[in-house]
Amino acid sequence: MSDIGDFDWPRRPMMSPLGGFLIQSRGGQTGDFEVVIPWPGGGLAHFFRDNDNNGAWNGPGLFGTGTYTGATLIESDFRLDPEKRLGSWEVLASRADGVVEAYWRDNLNYLWHGPSPIVSRSGQAFAGVGGVPSMAYSGAFFRASGTGHNFSNFLVVAPDLFGGFKYWQRANQSFPDGSDNIFWGDLGGAGSRKLVGVGIISPSMGSTHHGDISDTGYADVGPGLERIVAGVTAGGQLELHVRWITDASGLHVDWIDQTTLGEDVYPELDGEFWGRPCLVQGDNGWEPEGDLPFDIGHFGDLELVAPSKNGGILYMSRDCGNRQDGFLSIGEASRWRPPLRIPGPFYDEVSLIQSNFGGENGNLELIARRSHQRGFDFYYRDENRTWHGPQRIGEHLIIDRPWEHRRFNVAGDPVGVGAEMRLGAKLVSWVDTVNRIEHIAWNDEGLSALRRRLGSRIWSRETPQFAPAERYTGLSGWFVPQENSDYIAYHGPTTLGDQLYVCRKPADSTTWELVATLGSEVTQSSLYWRTGPIGWIDYGTVVHIVYASKGGKIHEWFRRAGTNEPWQHSDVNLQNHMKILDGTIPSLWVSHSKELSSLVYFGADGRLHHSDHRVVAASPRWDHRLVEPHISLEGSQPSGDVVTSWGSTVGTEVQHFAYALTNEVHQRYYFRGGYGGWRHEVCTPGQAAPRSAVTSWYTSPEHTQHIAYVGDDRQVHETYFNVAVDGDDVWHHTVPSTGYRPTSDGLPPMTSWVTPDNVEHIVYLGDDSRLYELLREPA
Repeated sequence: MSDIGDFDWPRRPMMSPLGGFLIQSRGGQTGDFEVVIPWPGGGLAHFFRDNDNNGAWNGPGLFGTGTYTGATLIESDFRLDPEKRLGSWEVLASRADGVVEAYWRDNLNYLWHGPSPIVSRSGQAFAGVGGVPSMAYSGAFFRASGTGHNFSNFLVVAPDLFGGFKYWQRANQSFPDGSDNIFWGDLGGAGSRKLVGVGIISPSMGSTHHGDISDTGYADVGPGLERIVAGVTAGGQLELHVRWITDASGLHVDWIDQTTLGEDVYPELDGEFWGRPCLVQGDNGWEPEGDLPFDIGHFGDLELVAPSKNGGILYMSRDCGNRQDGFLSIGEASRWRPPLRIPGPFYDEVSLIQSNFGGENGNLELIARRSHQRGFDFYYRDENRTWHGPQRIGEHLIIDRPWEHRRFNVAGDPVGVGAEMRLGAKLVSWVDTVNRIEHIAWNDEGLSALRRRLGSRIWSRETPQFAPAERYTGLSGWFVPQENSDYIAYHGPTTLGDQLYVCRKPADSTTWELVATLGSEVTQSSLYWRTGPIGWIDYGTVVHIVYASKGGKIHEWFRRAGTNEPWQHSDVNLQNHMKILDGTIPSLWVSHSKELSSLVYFGADGRLHHSDHRVVAASPRWDHRLVEPHISLEGSQPSGDVVTSWGSTVGTEVQHFAYALTNEVHQRYYFRGGYGGWRHEVCTPGQAAPRSAVTSWYTSPEHTQHIAYVGDDRQVHETYFNVAVDGDDVWHHTVPSTGYRPTSDGLPPMTSWVTPDNVEHIVYLGDDSRLYELLREPA
């Protein structure tokens, strides 16, 4: 049996409480490294490094159920076995639908328990998160009398789905008689920008203007008041928020200080931050206070890591000063040292600790991974401040996976819904990620729609029919989170004036309503035959619809989401743009990080045109330009859904679109800053020639861009490019429909989408006039 003093945390590593998915536990004599990550096959995976036996990594040990996007891990002072120094472990894991669930592992039989929901005393669930949570343990003072430790806190932050971050705390009230009072509470977050990843620290050795220099991390900290949260924005900046006492009474605590790396500090890194960051305060730079007046000591450095959009990892550190410095804002630029880039591949998340390895100051230990990696990469920094790694732990990322062939199964329709669809109709698909619903709609001299819950094989039929639909024109469907509603916009028949019909359905309803009939209010703004509308919700809260009118001019209608404001028509900027090429449909993507909506289309001059929508001085504006350098169409005549786009990849701010010509599929891509204009490459060398519409999607866990098209062999072809695999600089080719129904003749419609669970879907029209689905599960 260990003596009772061993129950406390060791003096080294001298590190403040922090959140991540890597810890050094009190297991073994030295203390093992423990890692918990989501497993691509479902559940969670535990890896550990046995630091008493040559540092060998072990795992994965799988536990839990469900599909998770990320996890965070701590060791607490709770124990089923009071004789063991090792405490229980606590894990929070985020699901794709924004719900956070809890697991814990006991220190008696080392069994995992859960999942269980996180609910406050008022019944409020920890949900609506837009990313992975980060949890830190405050530590707990050992009780001099009675049993166990005094009270402690679990500190949790997570990106809010609608901007900023949520901040929750679990109070662990412990009493001398061994009883506990444990409850969760929402303490309110901060910030407004969309965040893609967060980290938290509870500094115990001072950071901005306070703290006890004698504190030495977990061994002495206990529940303090200061919190620092790091959040990476969708635009590639890194925000830091500080929570501390707001008045002289010491009773009120709030978020009082903030800065942005990439803007206020390190402006040269603007746009480069990505994914889930981590920060630590250890004993680098720390000096204790002495007895002499001039022996004032020094706070430990703040050290911060985040994935880089250019590959590898960004490392930054901050001198936190001493007690006599007074208030030092977290944004005081002179305190931040020059940043360092640690070379490596693309990563989505990192976790950092200081360990008890190394010399006077412990090594920094770093885990980095892509979000769908079956393991992780390990780095460390030695006492000479030299970084080593990466060491690959676990399995290599699996890219190639088989496509599953699936016939449509519609409730109450044994024949098959595809029999209703004829050549010339257009298909559109979208995903309601909030309510986890997949949607398909098409126009076949009438408007039809299907929906199903994610994970279900049964589609339900809906008929949002308010006027006949024009079969040879496009249509658009999309979800508006601010209204929790789905939208469809489509082209009415020529006999009714070529008007644009906009219908809406709340997500919890089965009834569609007609909300607008547009086009007749504006002279010559009725729709151009064989073109169709594009609808979307922008980076703010505005719903837009763009289409081409008779004569090929481009029009826009817009309305602020969640209001009863009338639809407004924009004819100031788009009217001076090149007319659209007859019979083609433009493509659009939204860059939330740059607050841009981008439109690309073939002009009547046979050239590609690009327009960006932005708000300048509170006034919306479309900026038009040619896609340069120009690539000759070589006599090809594009037609239909010839252009597809997928915006940025790996957060790199590289904009992409592809288009099909007679013999090949081409891609154009544009780097942030416009290095050399739009670059060009052929995506289908030596493959079947395209003869129909192209569709595209992007799988962020694997950092892979995909394009599907129908070849001249009437099969569905896929070409894909993996951005994150070093040395893999070619487009790969698959034929998902091999051995399945061939496509219809002519120019068959096709659509694609990816669910939040990273399930890829392609739907196309078969030669029997029925719809068929191709599906690929995650690795």
